[in-house]
Amino acid sequence: MDANCLGSDKTTDVGMLVDVAAGVVFGSYLCDHHKSLAQALDVLLKECAVEGVEWVLVWLNSWPAGLKLNTELSQFYVDIFMSILASYTLLLQRATPYTPALVYFTGILASARMSLALAFLADILALATAHLYTSYALARAIYAHMLATAASLWNLFRGNHYNVLRHRTDSWHYDIDQLLFGTIIFTLLAFLFPTVLVYYLLFAATRLATILAHAILQTLLALLTHSPTAVPAKPGDVYFQVRESADPHAHPQPYLASRSQPRDMASFAQYRPLWTRAAAHYDPARLAAAVLAGHHLARMGATAQSSRSTG
Repeated sequence: MDANCLGSDKTTDVGMLVDVAAGVVFGSYLCDHHKSLAQALDVLLKECAVEGVEWVLVWLNSWPAGLKLNTELSQFYVDIFMSILASYTLLLQRATPYTPALVYFTGILASARMSLALAFLADILALATAHLYTSYALARAIYAHMLATAASLWNLFRGNHYNVLRHRTDSWHYDIDQLLFGTIIFTLLAFLFPTVLVYYLLFAATRLATILAHAILQTLLALLTHSPTAVPAKPGDVYFQVRESADPHAHPQPYLASRSQPRDMASFAQYRPLWTRAAAHYDPARLAAAVLAGHHLARMGATAQSSRSTG
């Protein structure tokens, strides 16, 4: 039988054993304390995901630290986001009686495998922060349109025009009426943009916090499903040595002895692309540039799925 197949089976068995053992411990804790954990979860969602966001919205609407925002636009933002939070609060109140059962069900899943519970917690986190994602998507859409308008006005004042057929910027002659209209639009944009930017940065920060939580769950899941837990037991190669019998009174009889050569640290190199891709995706500089450019902030798994669907 192939030694590599034996080592691979042994690695899989040990990895599954670690996954199941960690899941049993974690699941037992969830099942034993599901009521207290559910109560703590309800308080956390209410204080951080609802009341905390409401406090920041009211604080921004009252010109904090001398930051003079557009009063009407700021009130419009507050009314929209408050209505989203009110709808989420109503759903949260109706779901509160079922939270202990949800925690207990998570414990049952963890008793099967820890990786299964982590994947389920990632889905629960996405549902629990759906109102923050909706607010972020709305604020980002307005901010992205403001940036696109600013880019069009920049081409207008420079006497350029974007050619949609050739996908390039060409020179263009504008009438005085077009330049005057562009000046009026630029004035409105300059006065409204700080208010749009402030509320966009608020929900971009909540989106980054959610992505960080998903990154922690993905890291734990990767450690369970991709970590070589039995690399020392997995042979890297099998070689043979010619030996003779150790009995000095017997006639020397050579024979072949098989020996296994253990793997070195190079076996971890196969996991380097996974961690490299995660580090590149969650790079703080890249995330900051994406926030300022108005790009959509997505989890690494969601980005991979969207790229496969478009491809």
